[in-house]
Amino acid sequence: MIEIDNTSLSSVRAATKAILQKSNGQVNILVNNAGIMALQKLEHAQDGFEMQFGVDHLAHFLLFELLKSALLASASPGFSSRVVNVASSAHPVTSTNESGNYNLDKIKYND
Repeated sequence: MIEIDNTSLSSVRAATKAILQKSNGQVNILVNNAGIMALQKLEHAQDGFEMQFGVDHLAHFLLFELLKSALLASASPGFSSRVVNVASSAHPVTSTNESGNYNLDKIKYND
């Protein structure tokens, strides 16, 4: 088992390295499952991003980017590599359409 702390991009990088070593570079399936939602107060991931955005989006995107070459190289005519992104159905009830507010630091929390 390889653990990833999605609050830390360095943890994602280390886990990716371990995955590639353990699998001899053979990766056919990646499932990204969103991890947290509805934070009651502003919290930050270890890299300074708003916690939910960092954990649910940036960490998964980095993991995919670091595994993309292995996913493509591992595909065969009989078995294509796959990436599945899982999310909740809560996205319609939120608004993050503030242009340029990518760190979500202007969101109103309940604190």
